[in-house]
Amino acid sequence: ELYFEGHAAKRLAEEHGIKNRRRILEWVEIVRRTGTFDSLKDRRGHANAGQSRTRTLPLEKENERLRMEIHYLKKLMELKGR
Repeated sequence: ELYFEGHAAKRLAEEHGIKNRRRILEWVEIVRRTGTFDSLKDRRGHANAGQSRTRTLPLEKENERLRMEIHYLKKLMELKGR
């Protein structure tokens, strides 16, 4: 927004601790192309938002299978120990 108000990219980079003023120019290009500042919002981690956990059920089944396998092996070792 400050850039569009007439402030220089170099000065803005210095004031806000941005190492490369070209980053500001990239942001300006994105805003010009999309026509909104919303396109600059951080969207990391939002791709999976609202999706159900499809692997939960298979993992629960696998855990149950492994528990049964451990129980079986314990019984087998108990019988061999007699």
